[in-house]
Amino acid sequence: MKLKAEPGKKFEYVSGNTQLLGLVLERSLKNKSITSYLQEKLWTPLGMEYGASWSIDRNKRGLEKTFCCLNARARDFAKIGRLYKNKGNWNGKQIISQEWV
Repeated sequence: MKLKAEPGKKFEYVSGNTQLLGLVLERSLKNKSITSYLQEKLWTPLGMEYGASWSIDRNKRGLEKTFCCLNARARDFAKIGRLYKNKGNWNGKQIISQEWV
């Protein structure tokens, strides 16, 4: 397939792309799930107040639906909003690259 536009110049959301990226991430993590990775990199550093659940594509050993379906409390989603508002910085610690944000 040919690119429709130069990377970084046009955004077009396609949930299949996001799911494919999740599959690549899952394979690169070897023996760790995307949920565990989220816990380590985001949930714990932000001090989330409640656990979250992530819908998976089948009952046993399924893949997280990385195009959607992360279920959490509003208070914890607000923390993600604050992280984004502060360009990936959380209380003086850079959690997510400022360039990515």
